[in-house]
Amino acid sequence: MPGDVTPWDPNEWEQHIQNVLKLRYAQPVGSYQHIADEIKGDCGIEGYAVDGTAYQCYACQNWNDFGVLLEHQKNKMTLDIGKLIRNEAEAAYDFG
Repeated sequence: MPGDVTPWDPNEWEQHIQNVLKLRYAQPVGSYQHIADEIKGDCGIEGYAVDGTAYQCYACQNWNDFGVLLEHQKNKMTLDIGKLIRNEAEAAYDFG
């Protein structure tokens, strides 16, 4: 990996992002909803806010240059957007 960049552990990264989003949407209470992937699947997102913003997080592992990192991130976004589109009816019902 370039320089001293160390990738986040995926679980630690998701927890960090959840904490940041809960702080960002602290008021009014309930403005952000975490979607646990263990509960009926997450439809490709980690959570959503009442303003209509959906969030997806990803901690890329095993990359050795920024080009590879970018490729992995694009692939992950493409897969998760496809997952959200395929599960549109479930997402609309469950998430708002």
